[in-house]
Amino acid sequence: DTSDLELVLYSKEAAPDTSDIMEQIYNQSKEEKVEPPSMEVDVEFSYNSFGEPGEIISDTTQEDLDIRQLQLGNNVRVNLKTTDFQANTIGITVQFGTGKLSQDTSKPGIQWLAPQMMNNGGLGKHSEDELGRILAGKNVGVSFSVNEGFFTLSGTTTPDDLAIQMQLMVANLVDPGFRVEALQYWKQSVSSYDTLFKSQLEGTQYFVDEFLRGDDIRFSVPSLNAMNALTIADVHDWLKPQLADGYLEVSVVGTFDMNSTISIILDTFGALPDREESPPVIDEELRGLEFPETPGERTFTYGSKLHQASSIVAWNVPHIEKDISPTRRLRVLSSILRDRMRKQIREDIGESYSPSASIDISEDFDYGIVIAESPGTSDVSEYVGLQIIAIAKNMTMNMEEDELVRAREPMMTSVEQSLRSNGYWLNSVMRQSQAKPWKLDWARDMKEDFASITLDELQELAAAYLKPDNAIRMEIHPIDAGDKE
Repeated sequence: DTSDLELVLYSKEAAPDTSDIMEQIYNQSKEEKVEPPSMEVDVEFSYNSFGEPGEIISDTTQEDLDIRQLQLGNNVRVNLKTTDFQANTIGITVQFGTGKLSQDTSKPGIQWLAPQMMNNGGLGKHSEDELGRILAGKNVGVSFSVNEGFFTLSGTTTPDDLAIQMQLMVANLVDPGFRVEALQYWKQSVSSYDTLFKSQLEGTQYFVDEFLRGDDIRFSVPSLNAMNALTIADVHDWLKPQLADGYLEVSVVGTFDMNSTISIILDTFGALPDREESPPVIDEELRGLEFPETPGERTFTYGSKLHQASSIVAWNVPHIEKDISPTRRLRVLSSILRDRMRKQIREDIGESYSPSASIDISEDFDYGIVIAESPGTSDVSEYVGLQIIAIAKNMTMNMEEDELVRAREPMMTSVEQSLRSNGYWLNSVMRQSQAKPWKLDWARDMKEDFASITLDELQELAAAYLKPDNAIRMEIHPIDAGDKE
């Protein structure tokens, strides 16, 4: 009954016949047929069968590491390790293809759009929203990422949901959605990327990374126009062949039953069509990144009225090959550099600056750096940068044993903790461990190798790499309307 219904209009000014118009609209609306809202029909997950289960053609165990390694009949490789580090938790990663190594350099920014398409595009038979409803209440999920030398699908689940987690991961391989909604979401968000790059100190770091990698497109900051020009077809053409048959390893770590997990893997990954038997041979030119000429200087700017600036120095060092020992020693060396920076820069300037030093060394590209940075204000940026170079130069001539001890001891503690971490085993040891079996040796000798580091080794590395003529000094400054210089 609407006999006592009162219609109210809020307006700056009402016309003389407003009441009559409102009543007329109301009466017309009563004549229109109103359909009840459609009920959402429960939908079953459509990806629970992928064909005939696979078979195991090779089964070995790395006894000292407690890692079981399988090769399936379709060339899928499997790495398995049971742990009790996290109760009722299983971590899974799937590495496949060649990542940025195979990126089309005529499509700047595609390495950013690809994860958006995979992570927000649903599956061929289910939209992202529908997947959310189907999988509600289950501990499952898949995240896609583009790495330097491979693509990754990763997820965390429980023993009860392991089967559907594996099905979901395989569904992402065989039938990704590449839906237009994901592209539209990307188009709406790219302007925020542009704002980040141009008006925040953190965003300017992307330009620093690009510069240190020789402005290589695969690590570049694309223009807004370039990002908006990318299409679904661009992503499809890059990913689809590698999703279909690229070399693939599955790694599983956590609290799971070995036999039932292998059965699930054979039903899912084992049922896939044949994959590549080994990673492709990559042209060395594709691995090359041209580090800027040294010694050198570069200034970057960003648009802001804040007075946040930064001084950065980078030294070129070798990339990681099969021997991880030099990289570990460079890590300790960077820790000593950080400690000296913290003491000397604070002492000289008299403010609570928080300098940092670390290494960024690639396994897949011919690229490696020791990088030191100290935040501050523009008026001291040049001085701080020159101080960092002087501090590093001094390390080429003298270091003390107590500096080595202070740098190494926290790392030894971290090593002990990492051995009790699923993440360490999954991401640092097991992934790609059949394509790169030396990674298992890295885990075997990690404790002993860190403990054996000597001052003479560090002195030799400092003399080889932390010298002024191997350094690039950079500054980041705020300006009112900044662009990269």
